[in-house]
Order: sequence, then C-alpha cells, then structure tokens
Amino acid sequence: MYVLCILSVALALAHGVQGIDIICDSEFPTAWPVSRVLPNVLVYTRTSHLSFRVSNLTEIGEQVAQLEKEDYLKAGRQVVFIVHGFQNNELFIWQHQIKDALLNAEDSTVFIVSWGFGSIIPSYNQAGANTQTVASVVAELADTVAKATVFKDDPKSLYLYCIGHSLGANICGQAGHLSGKFNRLTGLDPAGPGFETCWSNLKVDKHSAVCVDHIHTDGTGEGHIDPLVPHYGTINAWGHVDFYPNGGKDQTGCSIADNDIACSHMKAIDYFLYSINNKSNCIAQKKCSKSTGMPESCVDYVGQQMGFYSTCHKSAEPASGMFYLTTNSKSPYC
Repeated sequence: MYVLCILSVALALAHGVQGIDIICDSEFPTAWPVSRVLPNVLVYTRTSHLSFRVSNLTEIGEQVAQLEKEDYLKAGRQVVFIVHGFQNNELFIWQHQIKDALLNAEDSTVFIVSWGFGSIIPSYNQAGANTQTVASVVAELADTVAKATVFKDDPKSLYLYCIGHSLGANICGQAGHLSGKFNRLTGLDPAGPGFETCWSNLKVDKHSAVCVDHIHTDGTGEGHIDPLVPHYGTINAWGHVDFYPNGGKDQTGCSIADNDIACSHMKAIDYFLYSINNKSNCIAQKKCSKSTGMPESCVDYVGQQMGFYSTCHKSAEPASGMFYLTTNSKSPYC
C-alpha cells in the first residue's frame, strides 16, 4: 500500500537527489503559492454517494456554502481533515481507509487534503516550506466552516479535528495555530527533520488544538536505514498526549534486511487505522518521564488508549503524558 511512496524516495536517493538536506539559515526556500502547490480537497459523509470536490480554492466561502446547501455540514457532526506528508499523492489509499473507518465509527464530514504537486518533489526542504501553503488552505477551510449558518446559533455543535501523517501532521499543526479553532489534532509520526530545530515555529504542538495526541514510530536512528537522515519522525513529546509504541523507534515487523526505508514511519498510520476498528485494544503499559530511554524511564501504567479513542477523543481535559506500549508485527497489533 505504500509502494509508490517508498519507491519515489528510493528513486530520489538512487539518482543522488538531495532529498533530506536540512537548511537552518536564510537559504530556507520560499513556500510555493497555492496556484503551484495545487491542493486538492475531497469531502465525504456517510450519506453522500459522490465526493464533493472543493475545486476553487480562491472562493472557499462559496464552496463551503455549497457544502452546507448539499447537507455535507450538520450540527453535531464532527468535521475531520486528513492530510498526507512528503512524497505522497492523491492515489494513496490510506487516507481513504481512515476516512471509511471514521465514517463507519461516527457521523462525520471528512475532508481529504492532497498536495501532491507541493510534496512530490526532489527537495524535502521545499516540501517543508510548502507545508505553510497547505496549512493556510486548511485553516481557511476550518474558519469558513466554523462560520457556516448551521453552526451560527450553536458554535459548540462544531467539532473540528485534523489528522496528519509526517509533514501532514505539521500542516495540521500550523493550520491549528492560524485558525485557533481545532478541538483535536492527531499527529501520525510528525515529521522531525528540520522541525525539531530549524523550523520549530512550524511544528505541531500543544497550541495547535485543544487536545493534541501523537503516535511516534520513527523518532531515532535505531533501525533506520536511510543514509541521508537518521529518522523521519521525532522522539520529542510535542503533544498533550504522546504515544511511543515500542519506544517510538524501529517498529516491530520492520527490519534493515527488508530494505524498507519508510516502514517504521508508516506504522503510525497502521496503528491508528487499527485503533478505529478495535476500540478496546492498544492500551498503554507504562507512563514515562522522558521520551528517550524507554521503557527504562517508565513506570507501570494501565488505562491510556493509543489512537482514535485516546483521552483526546471528545475531551477538553486530556490525561496528558508520555506513554509506552508494545505491538505485534502485524494486525492484530495489540
């Protein structure tokens, strides 16, 4: 399911492309405009037979008004954005798998955000810069949805949620900073390179939403085989609730022998999708005092659930902290 993503990175490396070369000074590239990134937004509900395409991003107000007219927006129905990361494109099925699982679990309006033209490029630096462009679109969509007539009399009937993988998590984070309206944000192994140091103002953090939870799966160089960068995610606890399956590194079922450079990074998606369909599984075994050295720095703890039904689920007061658990190499993961 991730062959295209992994292949595109592998081809870039094979051809000597400077794919992950973090620049920490004024050489950081300028973000491309919307007209060049060309974000694509598809909207789904349980009852819609066809997706609604937000086709004119210069007229978002009119587009959202049409969504409301066609009953895509409804009081009490959560609105969810799902955003991919580096070297993905709209053909990737994981966003649709999560969308389908969410629609089956809860009444939702789901926005699938693709930004292939801004992410399928040789330079990770440029893609990192382009997250700002996509975040501005997501923020404007969220702001405009919040102003819809259906929510005007009861603003609390709107629940805004953003789910992003890798750079997509950082897009969600920036959109949250810009709009200030997101109730929840879930980062699926948020991108670490550059955002840990150089571009820290663009990362996803506790100020991105009322409740921010992350699943870290590729936070260190242990078991990572990409020669240009030690890890794709981050080991840093940027959320209210941070989960570290298998210590947040070198995931079970991923090995150097398999030569799958993105395996651990993509496991966060697998765990989250599994969590939607298996509500009572994936319970944390330990609570930790620091994000490195797990599980040595942890104490026994039971009760915090990783994934969709974490303490962030419909909660304004999360049981915050860093949590450790182990997983199986394949489904059932917990």
